[in-house]
Amino acid sequence: MANALFEQILYGFDCNRRAIFQTATGLGMIAPSVKFKHTQLRAMPLGEHPEKKKFVRLGSLELLLDNKDDLFFYPPLGHGIDRQPEPIHMPASFHFAIMNPPFTIEYKRFKQFKPNQKTDEKKEGKEDEPSKKENEIDVEKKLRKREQSIQRDLRISGSHNTTGFIELVHKYIDPKIGKAGLVLPASTATLLPGKETRIWLAKHFHIQYLVISYDPKRIFFSGKTNQGEMLLVLKRKKNNPKPTKVIKLTANPVYESDANLVASAILDDSGKFLSQYAKVDEIQPEEMKRGDWSATQFLSNDLYRIALDIPKYWTSTLGKQILVKQMRGHSSDLEDCHPGEMYAKPCLWKHDIDYCKTLEVQPDCHVKPKENKAKKFESILRKVSQLKITERINLPTIKNFAIRTTVPSIGCSWSTAKVAKTITNVDEETVEKAVCLILNSTPAKLGMILTRVARKPGYPQFPIHGLNRVAMPLLSEMKPSAFQALAKVYDAECKQSRERLPQAHECRVQLAIDQAVCRHTGYPYDLCAEARRMLSYEPMVTGKPYQPNPNETNKELF
Repeated sequence: MANALFEQILYGFDCNRRAIFQTATGLGMIAPSVKFKHTQLRAMPLGEHPEKKKFVRLGSLELLLDNKDDLFFYPPLGHGIDRQPEPIHMPASFHFAIMNPPFTIEYKRFKQFKPNQKTDEKKEGKEDEPSKKENEIDVEKKLRKREQSIQRDLRISGSHNTTGFIELVHKYIDPKIGKAGLVLPASTATLLPGKETRIWLAKHFHIQYLVISYDPKRIFFSGKTNQGEMLLVLKRKKNNPKPTKVIKLTANPVYESDANLVASAILDDSGKFLSQYAKVDEIQPEEMKRGDWSATQFLSNDLYRIALDIPKYWTSTLGKQILVKQMRGHSSDLEDCHPGEMYAKPCLWKHDIDYCKTLEVQPDCHVKPKENKAKKFESILRKVSQLKITERINLPTIKNFAIRTTVPSIGCSWSTAKVAKTITNVDEETVEKAVCLILNSTPAKLGMILTRVARKPGYPQFPIHGLNRVAMPLLSEMKPSAFQALAKVYDAECKQSRERLPQAHECRVQLAIDQAVCRHTGYPYDLCAEARRMLSYEPMVTGKPYQPNPNETNKELF
């Protein structure tokens, strides 16, 4: 039976031939006494054909093609690596599939297969020849073109590395009883382009478990990546699926023995031992249908629930009231200049905690558009404001989510923001100060963190589509006296140094902001204080392994 398992039942595909050898070795170690002559492990070519340069291959993604008669692959390992490539033949479906796709940055995809090349060249004092670099660029262009051709045939859009492998699962696992384990980037749970993928998955599969790491030292499951990942365990969908269980690991296992303990705890219906390793939440089927996986944004279930409930008290959103313009894509078209030069505008280029430590900040340089870019930037340069919202931050060190510059200016790592509508009987400066205070209150910060995109949990980005969904009080319903009171608090605190986010629950300025904002916007202060305290325990905020909070009342859902 073991012989048949190794030779006929288990199939494996990888574009890295070393991974194939390691897998074959691992299978042999499971049952050393079993003799087998060959395996169904295949090294899938990635790159151009060694002889026919116009043909390029995309590794395992080639399995998406229905007609594989003209595709050649490396032979099974048991037949010797020097044997001529042969067409691949495999069953129409599998009962179970495990996939860990390579989410490698495009320009690194070749280097991952040559780990010693760079070191050897350094030892010999050699550098890449120009012709070699040009060839890699040419092959990269061919690969992208082929990726685009395959992408057009997929039923779901997005990154080919994500949607392509999801399509492989859909195509090859049994249509009735098929199950799969799939590793995806953690950002797939929150990216707006990933929403279509999430909805598509919910339509075709029941995701039984979503496992994600909140261990700052190991945010991934793969060995050669530095971005956050999540593991999906899914099966073919049946009527009335149960909720998806979200397993939020407080410590990501390093060794197989530890991983087996965690897996056993997950499968234990009572959840008796799982609390030692993780916190557990659920995503309801209705949420899965909407593509809402925001439960992955916080380790603390209580904190997540508080974040979800903010719209009960603040009935509008930031996108409906504040116009946000991000300069990230245009910063390369700007250059330093003298304040007196044409098109010169004050700019806040720094984003470090020692410079942006107060609510009000002085711009640190002047910039202008580069040659031939003046027309493109003229309208932008005229409409900048003093109010700024952060674009990307380091949560363990951040002090402000929004600031005001002393004069209207551009922000490089700060999105320029402007209140969209005039507030009756309140001047623009007062409104801007009040809004800056609101955006730095704990409920607003919590809402921004809920909608963030995080390839690394502690280093999120705030794209406009996420900012637009952040809950805010409806400004048009606030009384003029409320704006004036908030502006007065801003004036009193704007030059005072802030504490970092992990210490915000003890920051005197933060307490003054929260008290004023809750008083004049109707948000319950007890919830605000609880959220402020619980944020200080979140690993993504502290940057340290989770330390249990004895006062937290999370209830396991098993």
